[in-house]
Amino acid sequence: MSDRHLFRGKRTDTGEWVFGSYIHKWYDLARISSVIIQNENSEENGLFSDPLVRYYVDPKTVGQCTGLKEENGTLIFEGDILTYKGTKKITIEWCTDTASFMILGGADWPVFIRHNESKDFEVIGNIHEESANE
Repeated sequence: MSDRHLFRGKRTDTGEWVFGSYIHKWYDLARISSVIIQNENSEENGLFSDPLVRYYVDPKTVGQCTGLKEENGTLIFEGDILTYKGTKKITIEWCTDTASFMILGGADWPVFIRHNESKDFEVIGNIHEESANE
């Protein structure tokens, strides 16, 4: 699976982060929910091999991967809080007007996040974690 097609979300039962494909409005016994589906053998057998595992996640915590990695090699997701060159604190958000991930935070922002700049960022948290909001 390409990194830019990867999603993450916080499980409703354990609060742990899970990564995989995202389905919104999964109909399961007439319940509408948000689900992250993981394929435990995806590396070995391809995208549609068994077993597929689904996790119910809080839809407010779901974020898509930008497909970019920061200076330490960590994937950057929508909702991540980063520092730019160790100083400016920024947030990654999806902008429907431009259909792209944008950097928010500061006087001259929002701007597009570019691949050649991603090595200047470091992920320090995300908007869904209490420690990142302090």
